[in-house]
Amino acid sequence: REPRFTDQSARPDVIFDPCLDIPDEALVEAGLDPSTKAYEDYPGPDRTFLICAFMSPPADAYVGIASSNSTYDEYVAKEAGNDLREYELDGRRAVDLRSGTSGINCTLTVEIGIGILGLTRDLFERDMTREQWCDGMDDIARIFLNYLPEGA
Repeated sequence: REPRFTDQSARPDVIFDPCLDIPDEALVEAGLDPSTKAYEDYPGPDRTFLICAFMSPPADAYVGIASSNSTYDEYVAKEAGNDLREYELDGRRAVDLRSGTSGINCTLTVEIGIGILGLTRDLFERDMTREQWCDGMDDIARIFLNYLPEGA
């Protein structure tokens, strides 16, 4: 199928659409409520972000799933100086970012063939140490990575 959005750059098209390519069963497995789906796309002139957001029952977390033709290196450079932890996730470069400006937030970014897959989770009313903010994000990413089309 044609991508929902394309940009004017020479970057590859964003062929993985989290709102269309992740089945409800996978969302439930990841602890999300498929009925709370919200499109939060960002079709920019020089890059594209297809974003789908969900709540987790009982509405104690908000998770955004983004697919973009931005590169992993661009993301890491943009976030340099923040609380980044680079590592490898099943053979792919990955980085998590803990951000606490308005609550508990973890962003996991994984390199994929067309650019990046990003997961952002905001946790509400949790008593956690900063080191725990990204707990479980790798497992969620693995679920969604299973649905990447060839080339992504």
